[in-house]
Amino acid sequence: MAGVWVVSCLSLKFTRHMEAARNVRFYKIHGDDDAQLVYWTTNNHRPGHKIYFISDVPHLVKTTRNNLENSGANRRTRNLHYDGQEITWRHIVSVYEWDLDPQRVALGMRKLIKLKTDHVHLTPSLRMRVNLAAQVLSNTMSCTLASQGRHDTEGTRKLIGMMDRFFDCLNVKSARQGDRTRKDDLKPYRDVEDARFTWLEKEFLGYLHRWEQQAQQTPGVTKDVKNRMCLSKQTLVGLRMTVLSFIELTKTLLQEEGVTYVLSDKFNQDPLEQHFSKQRRRCGANENPTVMEYGRNEVNLHVMGEMLRAVRGGNVGGRAQVPIDYNNDTPLAKRPRNR
Repeated sequence: MAGVWVVSCLSLKFTRHMEAARNVRFYKIHGDDDAQLVYWTTNNHRPGHKIYFISDVPHLVKTTRNNLENSGANRRTRNLHYDGQEITWRHIVSVYEWDLDPQRVALGMRKLIKLKTDHVHLTPSLRMRVNLAAQVLSNTMSCTLASQGRHDTEGTRKLIGMMDRFFDCLNVKSARQGDRTRKDDLKPYRDVEDARFTWLEKEFLGYLHRWEQQAQQTPGVTKDVKNRMCLSKQTLVGLRMTVLSFIELTKTLLQEEGVTYVLSDKFNQDPLEQHFSKQRRRCGANENPTVMEYGRNEVNLHVMGEMLRAVRGGNVGGRAQVPIDYNNDTPLAKRPRNR
């Protein structure tokens, strides 16, 4: 985006309870005491402009999947319900086993072709992988649940459908991605009147608001039970903060001179995580490098550049890179002669 002033954007992660509490305190000090949600603060280094708070979108997808997993499975700290219907991880396990059932009519013709045991039976390390969470909270999963013909999975299908489109809207990686995948939600943002802005603000945030209201208005149960019937407070705050910041920031960028489109994927932390995964690989078994060791590793990483690939087993998927053909003997283009 040449010619655009840098608009500061801070990405916050909601992980463990203590870290989430520190994050909440951090951005609350930038708002009024009565403000229910703070998603921006004044930029003192550029008067008249804002600094936006954005939680890492892939991480929000993982925390939402973890909330779903903890509803009816794993730690059982959630008891998710929406419109009187249960939202539970048991539905995911059930549809996975149904898809593998040899007694089905179309033997060998699976619907959930990407789903493996790692998606359903998670370990601490598997819970860190973004692709596993995104493939569970996908439109394919929602359609397969509908294929079962069970009415009790409507609440789970609604959540999965909402999160699938939310992730698509905030995961636009290239200008041609939408045309290649035939998905309008993966096309770049070019207009401040883009319909996706309305969907995110009205439909998606409205869905979260109605869900939270339903949970809090449930009669005859304690406050703790009400809180467990919806997504965790940290996840709800992260989703709302990210959507509002993204909409306002993207519209601001599109009004800048020289900006033709905005790619929403640029607001996540994947490149940063990949860089530090390379740092950890350079350190080997040393988990506490000194400043000098860290600096030496940075120099080495800078020298190797694109020749060093991201860690294969990392939390995020690798970025598209042009493979290096070391056997290519094609001569380099020659400088034209001046005649």
